[in-house]
Amino acid sequence: MGAATILQEMDRRKAIADVFRTVLAQHGIVVAIGPMDFHLSEKIITELTSKPAGLSEKVLDHMFPKEPVPSTVYHYTGLAGFQGIVSSAELWLYPVRNRLGQGGELEAFALAHGLNGYLDKTKGEEFYKSLSDDLFYASLTRVPPKDPMVMWGAFAQGTGVRLEFQVTPKRGAELRPIYYEPIGPTLPMTFLKEINDALKAMGEPPFTPWTISRICAFYLNSAFQQKMRFAF
Repeated sequence: MGAATILQEMDRRKAIADVFRTVLAQHGIVVAIGPMDFHLSEKIITELTSKPAGLSEKVLDHMFPKEPVPSTVYHYTGLAGFQGIVSSAELWLYPVRNRLGQGGELEAFALAHGLNGYLDKTKGEEFYKSLSDDLFYASLTRVPPKDPMVMWGAFAQGTGVRLEFQVTPKRGAELRPIYYEPIGPTLPMTFLKEINDALKAMGEPPFTPWTISRICAFYLNSAFQQKMRFAF
């Protein structure tokens, strides 16, 4: 690689780093990122695995802010679910796999952000479905809930119970609010899409955060909003 080519590559990397800093600064976010802090390939931009994924975490935290720790939350359930909780003395997490096709889990985010690899089924089922086998969740709501009647009707079947928990996530767990896609004819403008649109305007590939799988899990389509508006 000649000197001129190296200088062109550095100028390109500096311009990409400027895009990240500029878009984040518009949202009041400051992050230190230099021209050599990311991998640059033909199709995607990713952070270096040898460094803490600061940019990826900033994107995740801005799109889905963490709840205070510890958090007091409610869990609504029917009588059968309550009996199971009492008999086992445990609140089981629910597999995301069992929700596919109902709320747009994983698929909605992939569609909105052009993650075509998640949707590819030329080698079998779509990758997002396989990914769902390793993701689990519990449906909780803030105290007080914004619409108690919806919680009682949708989750407690009208005659169930409301349990109160104080939650402190352990390593590997996340307590964040669900983001619901707004209803409309065009794709929603999310924080990640804003970054990638700015990169696209420069002719650069999109940024793919290391936290992309977790991001997908907190994003649902608007059709599901009437059922799980305040889930985490």
